[in-house]
Amino acid sequence: MGVFWKVLALLVGLGTLGLGLWPLSALCFAIFALSFRPWRRSRAKAPASKAPVGARQALASVLLLAAALAVAARGVLSSALFISCFAVTATWPAVRARAAARLSPVEDSILLRSTWLPFLWRALAEVKPGAEPVPRALSSFDGTLVFSGGGVYAGVSAWALGRGRAEERLLAGLRDAARRLCAGGAYLMPLDSGASSRVLSVALRKARPSRRGLPALDSDFLVLAASGGFLTEAGAYAVAGPSSSPSMPHPSKVRGEPVLWEVLEKTAKARRLPGPDGVSNLLESFSAATGEPIGERLRGLEAGDGSVTVEALGGDRVELTSPQLKALAVVYS
Repeated sequence: MGVFWKVLALLVGLGTLGLGLWPLSALCFAIFALSFRPWRRSRAKAPASKAPVGARQALASVLLLAAALAVAARGVLSSALFISCFAVTATWPAVRARAAARLSPVEDSILLRSTWLPFLWRALAEVKPGAEPVPRALSSFDGTLVFSGGGVYAGVSAWALGRGRAEERLLAGLRDAARRLCAGGAYLMPLDSGASSRVLSVALRKARPSRRGLPALDSDFLVLAASGGFLTEAGAYAVAGPSSSPSMPHPSKVRGEPVLWEVLEKTAKARRLPGPDGVSNLLESFSAATGEPIGERLRGLEAGDGSVTVEALGGDRVELTSPQLKALAVVYS
């Protein structure tokens, strides 16, 4: 029994004892006492480490105690309020993950805005490998990677009150990610909101994990979150069909936090990863002249109907949208 449940049983027992609810108090004290009983453990398994009581668990305990007091005082609105607050606090990680998943594209930008959490913003950028293999190029990446179909995408998120501040923070996150990837031989192509929506507008269902605890790396839709060279969160999903709105699933914690490079090596063997193309050549020449004016880094610019065709110094021509070109200039500034 975890520390949180011990503290919760003790608080509820003390609170209900003062209210005269002695049967409930006796039950809580019995649970608290039995939690210290030495149970037999399998020798093959090491005892699980006990996490300390966090602020959210402590707040949930206080709200539950307040709800018990409100019920004992025969309150109606106060009881419903405290019970609702306790339920939201206790299940906040799951509630937040579901609320933050659904997104709405913002026109003429790279932004995706959370439908239920309006101050949460996201953006996607396609990972374009250079000469180095994808696992080596991404081995030092920090953040969220999305594998969908034959593409690899980097996701960034930020909290902001308005569109301007959100775009500033997301571009800063993409710029930091691009610097890390450039050192490994890969590049980022920011996507506008329309392209990001097409990547994320799929109906997903969870795939079964592998026997070693890792997600099914050959799944239709794979999300990996990395930090400090280790895999911290992962989620594998099967695509059930198209969806009417884009959504970003929240991955689950990974036990043991394996080395990211090893996971990426297994991912490369389990699924087909992209290779270098004309966009890779454009980004390579564009990033090589970082600090120069955009006109000096491109041979030509040709405006079209809602798009811009750019030509790299090496001769590769790529059609971009205006939000993409603007983001590209900031990310590789």
